[in-house]
Amino acid sequence: MKKENILLGTAMAVLLAPAVLSNVSQNVQASSSMVGVVKRNGGALVDGNGSAVNRSLGNFTSWKLGISKTINGSLYYKVATNEWIKADSVVVDNNTDIVKMSGYVGTVLHGGASVVDDNGNYDGNYLGNYTSWKVNAKKTINGAVYYRVATNQWVDAGSMNVGYSGGNTQTTTPATNITKIPGYIGSVLHGGASVVDDNGNYNGNYLGDYTSWKVDAKKTVNGTVYYRVATNQWVSQESMSVGAPAVQKTQYSNSNVASTFSIKSSALRDFYDSSTNTYVHNPYGAGSPYNVSKIVKNINGAYYFQVEPNLWLPASTFDAQSAETLSNAVYEPYFATNVTK
Repeated sequence: MKKENILLGTAMAVLLAPAVLSNVSQNVQASSSMVGVVKRNGGALVDGNGSAVNRSLGNFTSWKLGISKTINGSLYYKVATNEWIKADSVVVDNNTDIVKMSGYVGTVLHGGASVVDDNGNYDGNYLGNYTSWKVNAKKTINGAVYYRVATNQWVDAGSMNVGYSGGNTQTTTPATNITKIPGYIGSVLHGGASVVDDNGNYNGNYLGDYTSWKVDAKKTVNGTVYYRVATNQWVSQESMSVGAPAVQKTQYSNSNVASTFSIKSSALRDFYDSSTNTYVHNPYGAGSPYNVSKIVKNINGAYYFQVEPNLWLPASTFDAQSAETLSNAVYEPYFATNVTK
């Protein structure tokens, strides 16, 4: 009978051992370089006995991790005196090569940029072409250099041009760097264009594809040429095609041909009225004579003859003209290209 009691006691001790061991705190010294980023709704803290404390850590905030230990069967990291966070509630970042960068701005290149988290995993976010972002750190992830644009958000260095912006307007953008180019027109390319301020910082504005803007100056910001489209608003030359000087409408009444010449029409066409940007009725029939005082060529390669003040006819209205005659044309890229019907 005594022998049976001894065997029974031994068996019970073996069965109870796992339960007893699971409640024993086992301290393990964590790497001093380990940093944990709190997951969404994962910031609950407990004390060394596993009891909840009256404090929690914010979503996606980063914390240096101290020793680790098992509490009630789960692994925890120490984040403060007698405050512990569950290991499953943080993403551990073992990178130690973070270099802080103050006052830098990164501009996304053509093609945009995918965003990864602290561990190099794509987080579903994407930055658009030519948008600019403040950069506050860089580090190497899986052998590639990344710049930090927000908490737990990094962009590959190959997708972004990074330059120092500083904070002093006079130093960053000296007036001597500005070249005035009055009368020019810039057309935004496919993909649109982000707008930056005088210091090269993205200001939240965006210009749509193929829209046209008057350009009055250009300058270089962080190695990139920009054109000014409004006060304190600039667009990168990579996003805009800038054409020849535009001819002001007030010049249309001035003759640009060696001498006024007469010509007969070969077809009946409505007049284009440059003062109202509309087509108006032409009461004269085919074969009527006109005196031409000015010739204009637009961006589409179409020529227009001025036959009366503010009234024009397409060159196709007349018989073929000599190259010498058409060479007198003034280039006005957007003349009669968007006529109100």
